[in-house]
Amino acid sequence: MNIKVFILCLLLAPSLKANSIHSGASLGINGKNAILSINGYYNWTFFADRLAFGLGGRHTSFFGSEYKALPVTGGDGQFMSIQDPQIHALNAAFFSSFRYDKFAAGFNIDLFGISYGPKKKATEFSNGLSGKPASTNILKGAAKDKGTLNSEFWLGYYLNPQCLLRLGLAHFVAEYKTDQADATGNNRFREFEDYHFLAFTYVF
Repeated sequence: MNIKVFILCLLLAPSLKANSIHSGASLGINGKNAILSINGYYNWTFFADRLAFGLGGRHTSFFGSEYKALPVTGGDGQFMSIQDPQIHALNAAFFSSFRYDKFAAGFNIDLFGISYGPKKKATEFSNGLSGKPASTNILKGAAKDKGTLNSEFWLGYYLNPQCLLRLGLAHFVAEYKTDQADATGNNRFREFEDYHFLAFTYVF
């Protein structure tokens, strides 16, 4: 989706008479790493409220003790590790779901945004370079993605009309950018990981 078109849709969302507003949080675990997400979005429903689409935003924090990433361009295919990684990403996101009675399934994905986090010293990078999280996030598709992006596939159960309990799998990409290029000319390092997560959503 064109970024300008999405921003326009997001700004117009309050006037488009959304059926509801959703807000929630999720926690994903993968070994020694974790992601914590908070989201909020306008939701529109179709076909007797079974199919839904939403536009909004998500903030995801990535932290842990193990970060092993491959070079994005060039490189020799060797992993680069960073001690105690920490990335915070604020992205516009698309949400979708299908509901039947109290059960639901859905998918959501980050589209674009920004990332921030503490800068890491050369002693914390296994390749001897210093760097920090890539600042720009853009969904372009698979290997063309830039920055840090989150997406979720989930199953859920409505405890009541306002409270939705979700669990599923989050596909998360985290990117660091070094201050200088390595010997192969690459300065972007990216890690793709899947996280099992538990989440709660409240419907206003």
